Amino acid sequence: MAQQKETESYYLHPSLLDSMTQLLAPFVMEEGKTFILQSIEKLEITNVNFPDTLWAQAVLLQHGKSDGKRFVGNVRVFDERGEPYLELSGVAFTFLERTDGSDERKPKKLIIASNFTAELIEASMRFWGI
Repeated sequence: MAQQKETESYYLHPSLLDSMTQLLAPFVMEEGKTFILQSIEKLEITNVNFPDTLWAQAVLLQHGKSDGKRFVGNVRVFDERGEPYLELSGVAFTFLERTDGSDERKPKKLIIASNFTAELIEASMRFWGI
C-alpha cells in the first residue's frame, strides 16, 4: 500500500523516463563502452492518460561529436494509432573512460547519492564487499 501511494505521487514515474532514455542504448552497445545520462534538452508531455500499450521510437542524432565521448538522440512515445504521449529531445549520454587496471588492488570508493534513505542498503553493500 505504501508503495502504491509513493507511485501515485509522481506525475511521470522515474522508471518511465529511465526506460525511454535506455531506448538509445542499442545504437552504441556494440562498442562495449560504459555510458551515463548527461542531460535531456526537452521533455514534452502531450497526454498522460496512457493506454495499456505504448510504442516508442528512438532516433540517434549524433554519435561521437568529433571527440567520440558522447552521443545524442530523441525518443518519442505514442499509441497504436500514432497519437503522441511523450517526447524527449536532445537526450545526451557521455562515455566513461576506462581505467588501465594497474591500480586494481587499491580499494575502491563507492559514493551513493539518493532521494531515499540510503542507510537501508548499507548492510547489503557491506556483505558484497562494496
